[in-house]
Amino acid sequence: MKLLKNRKAASNIVATMLIFTMMVVSMALLYSRISPTVIGYSAETSANNQEFIFLNIETQVTRLATLPPSSVATVNVLSNGARYDVINGKNVTIGVGGANSTLYATPLGMFKAYLNKSYQDVSRSHYLADGLEENTMLMNDSSSNYVFGISRAEIKVGNATYWQYFRGKISFIQNNGIYTLNIIFYLIRSNAADFPLSLAQWVLKLRRGEPTITSTKIQANVNGITVNQTATHTDTSLETYNFGGIPAGTVVTVNFIEIPIYYEI
Repeated sequence: MKLLKNRKAASNIVATMLIFTMMVVSMALLYSRISPTVIGYSAETSANNQEFIFLNIETQVTRLATLPPSSVATVNVLSNGARYDVINGKNVTIGVGGANSTLYATPLGMFKAYLNKSYQDVSRSHYLADGLEENTMLMNDSSSNYVFGISRAEIKVGNATYWQYFRGKISFIQNNGIYTLNIIFYLIRSNAADFPLSLAQWVLKLRRGEPTITSTKIQANVNGITVNQTATHTDTSLETYNFGGIPAGTVVTVNFIEIPIYYEI
């Protein structure tokens, strides 16, 4: 009788150990899927972690774009082996023309992360999230597919680079015969003392600054007015915007509005 009880007890112990082992394995598998968005120990998890960070920044800046000056958002950065920097990067030039013309140029600024990891047999470039190509620097305010942030990954054997900037938009207003064209730029800026930065854990502070407005007058011709754009680091042809239906000779006020987003630590 005791032998039977001992066998049952031993069987229960084995079953319990098997269940515990299966739980440990399951948790390990679950953690291996979650960990890339939390902390990176290998090249692949580091890459995934950067995508998570950059998309989070894009979300916060998109929110700041709708808020008043001095508004602040923060992003927790947890990353091993990454070096972050804010550079001039994208430079855009806007030409507005009718019977006369004007040019306006500004550096949009760019946020970058460099990773020197042991990437093997990997070489690819892709846009994060929406995957939109850079065929525009500005977007018409009436466009239904307006995408604000552009974040891209360039992964090569041995290293990876992530970079980000924000496209501007055009808002054309006609009110009782008064025509106004607002061209808005969102500029990434930082204090030179803050970057470049290499820390495993830190908090990025995003602050919306005061807008700067530069105004000029353009006289419409028989075709109205036209907006052309060119930019550095852009391979595809940029779109041209035509605003017709404006009586020839009409004076249009063009406002170039720069809204800085400060990246701070």
